[in-house]
Amino acid sequence: MDRMSKRANRMMALLRGQMGAWLRTPRTTVLIVLLLIYSSGIAADYGEFFASQVDRVYFGETVFFYLSRGFTTSLTMMSAVVMMLLSEVPRRTALQNHLLIRSSRVRWLWSLIFFCALALALMLLLLLAVYMAFTLPHLSPGTGWSDVERFARTNDPYLVRLIPEVVTDSGLSPLSASLLAFGVMFLYYMMYLMLILLCSLLGAPNLGLMIYLSLFFLHVTVMWESVPGLYLPVSTSNIMIIMNSVRRERALAAVWRALAGMGGVVALLIGAMFPIVRRTELRFNGRN
Repeated sequence: MDRMSKRANRMMALLRGQMGAWLRTPRTTVLIVLLLIYSSGIAADYGEFFASQVDRVYFGETVFFYLSRGFTTSLTMMSAVVMMLLSEVPRRTALQNHLLIRSSRVRWLWSLIFFCALALALMLLLLLAVYMAFTLPHLSPGTGWSDVERFARTNDPYLVRLIPEVVTDSGLSPLSASLLAFGVMFLYYMMYLMLILLCSLLGAPNLGLMIYLSLFFLHVTVMWESVPGLYLPVSTSNIMIIMNSVRRERALAAVWRALAGMGGVVALLIGAMFPIVRRTELRFNGRN
């Protein structure tokens, strides 16, 4: 028990070092401020939309609404923000030399992996908090899906639906649907962060960024998504894209397959890093 506690304390010390170095950079501060300003404008518009188009909206389904659509921003915008905030992994500063001296290479690598996961989760939760803060004044007390209640009450075929039927008819509660939506978005971006980290350990940090950018922007210009049978990671960027890509009865199974697939890719990338980090000469000459 004491040995596990010591290992946990060492890992927490490494993680605090990685997080502190990231948060203290001017680039991180400026980008977070700009992201919050940009997000607050979109969130305010959606708050007005809820107030004018639907008679009542519940908290849980609003959380799912934002998570399921990538916070209603363009995929390109979200991807660019993630890339700018977390692209330099690990940060090539003298701090990394200090952390490597005080720990093993394996523990140092785990601290980077946990740092990526924690920083990404915090960014997504911060965005969600901003959106919900601007939406709260327009929400009504209640649980469940308000669209189902409105349709049962009015039987109006032209009802403005906040949540698509493929979700409300799947048997998922707003909480479980929100957790699935968060998991899809988290694993989607985690795949690319692990790819960037792997390339950095190989001594080619720009290669990971080039692959990252290619998968996001080349499909817009080359339009290779029109090739039959070609799978693009963009098709798993949020839960609504996944659910709308298959028949309604297969939508939930498609989400679980996407989660399993992205989780498998993340695990394979992490597994490939350990032989590399044991053999590669790691040297960081940048200033803190």
